[in-house]
Amino acid sequence: MTKNILAAAIDIGTEFSSYAFSTVNESHGDPLRILSPDLRCAPTERLSMGTPTCVLFNPKGNFDSYGDEAEEKYSTLVLVDKHRDWYFFRRFKMMLSNEKCLTKETILEDEYGKKMKAIKVFSSGVGYLKDHLLKVCRKRITKLEEEYDIKWVLTVPATWNDSSKLFLKEAAEKTGICSDKMMIVAEPEAAFLFSMYQAAHTEDHGSDIRSGIFETGDKYMVVISEENTTEVTVYEVQHNGILMELYKAKGGDWGGNQVNASYYRLITDIVGIDVMEAFRLEYEDDFHELFRTFEKKKMVKTSKKDNARIGLFLPFSLLQTFSKTKFLRSYTNELMNTVVNSIPKYKDRVSFSQGKLRLDAHTFEGLFNESCNSIIYHLKELLKFPNLRDVSSIIVVGQFADSPVFQVALENAFPTKNVIVPQEAKLAILKGAVQSSSYFTNRVAMVKGCAVTLNEVSRSRVKVISDHANKSLSRAYILFT
Repeated sequence: MTKNILAAAIDIGTEFSSYAFSTVNESHGDPLRILSPDLRCAPTERLSMGTPTCVLFNPKGNFDSYGDEAEEKYSTLVLVDKHRDWYFFRRFKMMLSNEKCLTKETILEDEYGKKMKAIKVFSSGVGYLKDHLLKVCRKRITKLEEEYDIKWVLTVPATWNDSSKLFLKEAAEKTGICSDKMMIVAEPEAAFLFSMYQAAHTEDHGSDIRSGIFETGDKYMVVISEENTTEVTVYEVQHNGILMELYKAKGGDWGGNQVNASYYRLITDIVGIDVMEAFRLEYEDDFHELFRTFEKKKMVKTSKKDNARIGLFLPFSLLQTFSKTKFLRSYTNELMNTVVNSIPKYKDRVSFSQGKLRLDAHTFEGLFNESCNSIIYHLKELLKFPNLRDVSSIIVVGQFADSPVFQVALENAFPTKNVIVPQEAKLAILKGAVQSSSYFTNRVAMVKGCAVTLNEVSRSRVKVISDHANKSLSRAYILFT
């Protein structure tokens, strides 16, 4: 068998799609040396370096573009009213979240109800990222042979069943990725592995994550908190480095977008719903840019010292719309502050100057309350389960995990737990997937009490285990061989 010289991971996310890779030589020297290129097409306030999970097909159903390019072209088609015959699928992974069993016959509908097979939509995403990765890698490795030299890893949510994983595998095969050069890894597995590698590196254990990091019996709750959703999985470290899955759940629709919704309500309280609707319809690009700039502010660490305030930029077009809708000649700082102070809950807490709303720490943190409280309540309910009460650590990854306000809320809510937020939390799944290409070589699974062959799951060695004492255990992974 030809030895792989490159490990590459592809992640079709709910909001964004991206990839990462590492050469075998680099990973042996430093397992954290993993590259994830910036896929953003132009300078932007967007935090994610991935490209939006959306795809555009022409009227004949042929692939046209993906990500930022697809969004840009579709917007242009809309402006000239030539978009109705095109197929545009935005956030198509989210569209499949309620599907219990994905198959080759599963159908997706685009924004105008036009239908296309989901496997075609997914394979276009995998194919785009694969081609982009190969183009980048061939600049570094001139004699790279795709078929023989790359081990491909694709990530899936923990809640996806075996038929859904098979769906993704077949979608990848349509792009030319060989099945024996591919593996499917659940997102929390990858996140856990990345966090442990980083902990080993921090504690000076080198690349050996077995030394002093894992203790038999330790239980880890892995929380993946993105913009749209939060999902939870719990693992227990068993003898000989076996990682046992104790619990998995879909979680809920909590994350960064709930904070965005709170921010929208704050602005609407001040300018009025009529102004916000007019602004959204007339200045759609500026409306989206308003929330893109807010994304960076969500990563700000607040301070209550010296009445420090967080400045949130408001587009000139929004202020112009406010003046026009309210029949004013123009807005002024005095006028805007009068409006803000007329709202009791914002009086002396929110001010306006130089085109910015300025929020005190209490008001800014309040934007996070709904999202943080929902997630914390869910985690506390899970920790009441008899076999989860002694969870020692909570690992938090995903884009929302990078928010200092969210991190502090978790630490305050769980003072007796070790809350772990790895550096680059938003890339933990992707980079952990690259690391898993060499670590999850031996996989153990429980599948309805019968043996599963190599071809039926993800080309990893699989055998059945049984646990009569604890029926909630569903899978186990041998991490160390």
